[in-house]
Amino acid sequence: MTGLVNWLNATVCTAVLSVSSLALATEPAPAPTPEPIAEPVIWKYTLDPGKSKLWVVVKADRSTFVGRTFGHDHVIAATGWTGTVEWNYSDPSKCKVEIKVPVTGLVVDPSGARASQGFKKEETPEDDKKKITENFRGDTQLQASKYGDIKFSALSCSAVRGPVKVTGNLTIRGVSRKITADMNIIEGDRAFSGTGGFSILHSDFGFQPFEAVGGKMRNENALKFVLDVRGTAP
Repeated sequence: MTGLVNWLNATVCTAVLSVSSLALATEPAPAPTPEPIAEPVIWKYTLDPGKSKLWVVVKADRSTFVGRTFGHDHVIAATGWTGTVEWNYSDPSKCKVEIKVPVTGLVVDPSGARASQGFKKEETPEDDKKKITENFRGDTQLQASKYGDIKFSALSCSAVRGPVKVTGNLTIRGVSRKITADMNIIEGDRAFSGTGGFSILHSDFGFQPFEAVGGKMRNENALKFVLDVRGTAP
């Protein structure tokens, strides 16, 4: 009898050990601790109008004799504007650009601007500058009395090396259109620069090029934007 009891006890102990060993063998290993996710590096730059250029090149339509003989090309430069660039180093496609240009801050042919575009080197007389300014601020052009600002707000930037396509909404005379500017971007911890440009049509924004002499002298429909913006981060 004693031998039987001893045999039963040994059998039960062996079974318990076997079940315990199986449970230990099948228990999943603890999951590894995940590496912390790095926060995206985002810098916000304030653009400096004093070190930047926002120019619009306006060319005379030379399809008529009057235009070929008396037409002049001009550079309209923005002054007094404000702008910021938010650049995401991890994903440049999430860029943010905001620029606001007062129409009253647009000036005609600042020194050296015409020569930089290959135009005749003669400076535009001050009286002519005054008249041109009155014309583009007028009701048939930018309607400065009603629409005080020209605005650009970026929607995205292409996340590629080399030229970056900056796509956003340009608003002129209260009309917004999507445009894409090809820009060469250089960014650092404290400094940002972007050079490039784009073209639009007067008619895309609901008005026609300025004209005179019964339409025999007028500007081209196309407008070329020349951009060289620079800024710093705090």
